[in-house]
Amino acid sequence: MITGFNHNIKYKNRIYHVQTEDSGLKNPHIITHLFVGGNIIATKKADYTHLVASTPPEKLGDAIRAMMEEQHKTLLRTLIHGKFDNALNAENAH
Repeated sequence: MITGFNHNIKYKNRIYHVQTEDSGLKNPHIITHLFVGGNIIATKKADYTHLVASTPPEKLGDAIRAMMEEQHKTLLRTLIHGKFDNALNAENAH
């Protein structure tokens, strides 16, 4: 299992937390959550069984870490490009 990534980012006067975790080789998934105010507003899950099957063991950790970094950055970019703005506006209307 690879240590995950955690970032706080301020976007439109709110603090968001992005967390990416590796579930380990017995459950080869990378999960990224986007939180605001302690609530998960988005989740991205990716399977990396293909990496386990096709990557030499000495390079597997680097391959998983690269996949984790890309998924983490993708969710950050998605946030700052406004994809979740409507969901948050609907939440504030209640």
